[in-house]
Amino acid sequence: MDSAHKTRKTTAHDTVSDFRADENADQLDQQLDLAYAAIACSLAPGLARFDDLWHEAQGSSPGIQVHAASGALSGLFAHWGNFEGLGCWVMRFNQVAAAAQASQATKGYSASQTAHDENISDTARIRLLAGRLSAERLAEQSIDDRPDLSAALDACLKLTLDMSNSITLATRLHACPVLLECLSLQRKKAEIVELEWLIFRIIKASSDVSELEMMATAAPQLLGRCADWLSATYHVIDDRESANRCQLAAEDIARHHGLAELEFDLLKRPIRDALEDENYALADTLHQRMKALLNPQQIGQLTEYWDLTGRLHLGQQQVALALDSFRRAVEAARAAEVPAQRLTVLLTMSAYAYVAADEPAMAAELLAQITHRASGRQREIYLCISKLIAAYFALQEVTSAVPPVHILAEAINEAARLNIVRFMRPLPRQCAWLCGRALEHQIQVAFISRVIRERNLAPDSPYNEAWPWPIKIYGLRKFAILRLDGAALAESDVEGDGKTKTKGKGQAKPQAILHLLLSSGGGPVQVTRMVASLWPDSDPSAGRKSFDMALMRLRKQFEPNEIVILADGALQLASQSVWTDVAAFVAVTQQIEAGSPADLTRLKLIRKPLIEQLFNLYRHPFLEGFDDPWSLGTRDKLKARFLRSIERLAELAIATDDQAMALMLYERGIEAEPLAENLYRGLMACYEARGEFADALRVYRRCRDMLSICLSMPPSAATEAMMQRIYKLSAR
Repeated sequence: MDSAHKTRKTTAHDTVSDFRADENADQLDQQLDLAYAAIACSLAPGLARFDDLWHEAQGSSPGIQVHAASGALSGLFAHWGNFEGLGCWVMRFNQVAAAAQASQATKGYSASQTAHDENISDTARIRLLAGRLSAERLAEQSIDDRPDLSAALDACLKLTLDMSNSITLATRLHACPVLLECLSLQRKKAEIVELEWLIFRIIKASSDVSELEMMATAAPQLLGRCADWLSATYHVIDDRESANRCQLAAEDIARHHGLAELEFDLLKRPIRDALEDENYALADTLHQRMKALLNPQQIGQLTEYWDLTGRLHLGQQQVALALDSFRRAVEAARAAEVPAQRLTVLLTMSAYAYVAADEPAMAAELLAQITHRASGRQREIYLCISKLIAAYFALQEVTSAVPPVHILAEAINEAARLNIVRFMRPLPRQCAWLCGRALEHQIQVAFISRVIRERNLAPDSPYNEAWPWPIKIYGLRKFAILRLDGAALAESDVEGDGKTKTKGKGQAKPQAILHLLLSSGGGPVQVTRMVASLWPDSDPSAGRKSFDMALMRLRKQFEPNEIVILADGALQLASQSVWTDVAAFVAVTQQIEAGSPADLTRLKLIRKPLIEQLFNLYRHPFLEGFDDPWSLGTRDKLKARFLRSIERLAELAIATDDQAMALMLYERGIEAEPLAENLYRGLMACYEARGEFADALRVYRRCRDMLSICLSMPPSAATEAMMQRIYKLSAR
């Protein structure tokens, strides 16, 4: 060791990692380069070399150990998602970094100076910086909350992009993944573009053998992985065009060089995207390709394979298979010593699978374990997820007259505060159901609407009026069309409450098409029937041309929303974008008619019971004020359905000895239909059962007077007989 090195080692200006004063430092740099080359070709040889370096460094200074751990981490980080023992390397780095910092503290030297010391080579400096950033990201540390990490990021980026220094291209590329990870979190697109320039410059150079040799560029495996990381980064910042370009570059490299490991990893994001879009056919096809590329000897690949298998089963609602797949993924992850961050994701997916399996206790237990290990914002997020799932199960199993809406409100308010738009992401149906309940109770309506819009959630029910439907059409009150955005429709008047009123000869037929579709509850209606109904005096050919013109006007009126779907010779309303009170009313009455006496308790306990929906939906006879021939029959049918539902609900109430509810039902039914004589008789029977004979006779007189005024006819024989019986009872 030369005298200059000896002198520098004894000064206060020494560094935390005094590897430049160690005679093994140059040899370590060379061996790290060999390890980088090995892991760029295949994971197993690279891991073996890094382990050998680590064991050799144990007899050296803390600085040498930090250097070895940093170099290994910056190399291994590029293999995120396909690794073994990465968690072990994070632990090693943290241990030796703490030891080195403690040793240096006695010399009055700040640990933050390590990567800026002029006595450290550029190659060593970039490895230290990239290794430190890798360790902090794998430990879920936020860059924005740590000024020292932000400075390390800037310094590492500067060294990577500075082509005038002596840093090898392989070392630069190994720093790129963690740089892209940090920059994507900060959404620094300009810096990301600069790294893209560097990566694609090297990719282009790799096609020229002479330039490749001259630049000593990295192996194709590493280039492909960097292109993949770049694609993922653009995906995060919502630049899909750039993401696709980089994805194609990575795929080209993998196919051209026959890199099975890289091909395996490149399938992960397309599978996740297909699952998020609920395109399970595509996800299954890609999953089969992944299975063919799987190397069972690589535990890291097993972790990823079983994770995606579980997600696919969960999306297909094969819950038992999903639970088994996530169990295998967790076992493989623990065997591979993955970082806590990756294991947390797998445990969270297992918890979601238990939610789908309706096992709240198991889901809560897993989330409690995850929350206990988390800290800071991560802990807040998992606490919020736990509250959301607790609210989901609480509302599913209502056992008291007062539903636990406060639990839902607390959970949704917390999600809005933390801006967690993608909560319960693998469970779109359960998430949509929870959003539907929040909207019904007017909880964070703006936030929930944003969740629905950004995640493109399907309506939790085609009959939920509270859902942010693009179009709502009312036929059981004053005919109205409401748009979510409040914009006026083409060639229509818009009243102050947002309702639309079409007018003019050109709009008469499009409106008639809507009326006819409403008459069928939304469709489908055969086009031939529409033509015959709307153009009865035209021949079929001319009628069809008129229909096509009216349909074009109707669609244009509602642009950009798709209001109708024409398929297989039939027209129907688009169920994903159009809500109608007629279809909702029919669904509610079907549930009521299918009920049994045992169902009454359930109907009374839900927050917005079917009883309230029934009266809220049926305000007036169908298309009141319009005398279209096809609407008259529907009007009578819907009124009869309404009256049957009233009677059915009242019968259920009486069967469970709930006379008060029966009285309320009959009174509200009579209010909506004052000429329904059978409802008067039901109301009289309730008062008779309660011994309130005077009230029963008053109901009879109301019935008699209403029938006389409106229909000029007396009550029926059944009503008269009931009145006579009650009168005799009252005289006793």
